[in-house]
Amino acid sequence: MSICRIIFSKWYKLEGKLEGKLEAVPFMLSLGATVEQIAEALKLDIESVRQVAESTKTIQEKSSQSDTAK
Repeated sequence: MSICRIIFSKWYKLEGKLEGKLEAVPFMLSLGATVEQIAEALKLDIESVRQVAESTKTIQEKSSQSDTAK
């Protein structure tokens, strides 16, 4: 196996793990965890968790607005 293939394989696994952790953020927020608690528990930087929290909040607000308009 070439060194490039090994590096790509490791990088791909890391990206998958990161994506999985970030996908858990909205659920953890819904359970009442703070951004800081989530970052610590998932070993992520606070800014990444904060960005996911903000995007989740925006999506929920848009969903709520469309439900109200119906």
